[in-house]
Amino acid sequence: MRLIYNGGVFDSGQQQEFNGVTYPPRFFDDQTVWTEYGITALALVAQPTFDNVTQTCSELAPMQVNGVWTQQWQVTALPLATVEMNVKTLVQNQLDTTARTRGYDDMHSLVSYAGDPDPKFNAEGAAGRTWRSAYWQYSYNVLAQVQGGAPMPTSTAFLSGAPQMVWPS
Repeated sequence: MRLIYNGGVFDSGQQQEFNGVTYPPRFFDDQTVWTEYGITALALVAQPTFDNVTQTCSELAPMQVNGVWTQQWQVTALPLATVEMNVKTLVQNQLDTTARTRGYDDMHSLVSYAGDPDPKFNAEGAAGRTWRSAYWQYSYNVLAQVQGGAPMPTSTAFLSGAPQMVWPS
């Protein structure tokens, strides 16, 4: 349980040092202590869902809602430079994860097989190289639109609009 005491928020049920005083683990479980020292329970609220590629979520100071101190959250948009970096990480992770489905270490390993004398590896390496180029082109086009003022799609929408890998048969 989280508690509010003298403007601070902390967890009960464990030893606490608060305002220079150490309290035993169960000190704040006694309701008479709550009343005597003005301690109030804090109603916890689940962190809201947010897109960690384009947004961040921060805990705010608690507020009274209908007479109950309640945990508060704020979801805010990330700066464009951070979104661009996150998109690039998302893309690279998607490329590497897809390459691993066929036993390659990562996308770099997969595309290194383009031109390989083994027909299977050559075909997979060439397909991976083609897909990688298409995926990055798609990504840079989306980012250019965002830089031009278009809203950034959610990571789910971004991934669903991306080209799909077509493995050779």
